[in-house]
Amino acid sequence: RVRVETDRPDEPAGRTWYPVVWWNALHRSSASQIHSHAQMLLSPLPPGRTLLHANAHAQYAAAKRAAGGGEGSYWDDLVRVHTELPLGVRVGSGHVLASLTPHVPAGEITIVGDAGASLPQLAAPLHVALRALIEERGCRSFSLVLALPPLHLETDGRTVKAWPPKGARVTASLLDRGSDLDARTADVGGVDLVLGSVIANTDPFQIAEAIARASGQALSRQPGACVPGGT
Repeated sequence: RVRVETDRPDEPAGRTWYPVVWWNALHRSSASQIHSHAQMLLSPLPPGRTLLHANAHAQYAAAKRAAGGGEGSYWDDLVRVHTELPLGVRVGSGHVLASLTPHVPAGEITIVGDAGASLPQLAAPLHVALRALIEERGCRSFSLVLALPPLHLETDGRTVKAWPPKGARVTASLLDRGSDLDARTADVGGVDLVLGSVIANTDPFQIAEAIARASGQALSRQPGACVPGGT
């Protein structure tokens, strides 16, 4: 079983920790080394974007209930909006979407796993997203962030309960940082993807076409298509 240790062993750890994994590939993405390597952070507080999404989901569900529309799901409706435009496709146990609100000028892909899907099940949609940027759009440098469900600890403050929690959702963001292999400067990296916010100027429909080609699918313009249980 997983155990969490703090810098001060004499002080009990918090009861909830928030894991974030990011991968900056090459200098333009803020990588300090050119070899492939990822970084992981365990935070006692939800990182900015994780908190933003959690608050948005809670407020969205409350608004849906107040309007008599049931519980509602921020992520399911985000997927529905993007796939109906169409700006994405379903791949395996998730969706690959060309984001309407990218953080960088070259664009961003959002990967939304199904509720309850495991982390390994996100491999297929992540593979398609990377192929869309690298093979279809010529991207060579990118930033990838995985937003994982929180780790809830047992009463001993060290041992992690069953993870991921039932019905939890794994999401990811992939930023296109361009094709210039000689670039040695960067304006946005993985940490900015977790905490920052930038509106870009790349047409997301061009990225959606790249996603479709990488997945071997055609974009559907039918309302509700590509959405699990959609009508």
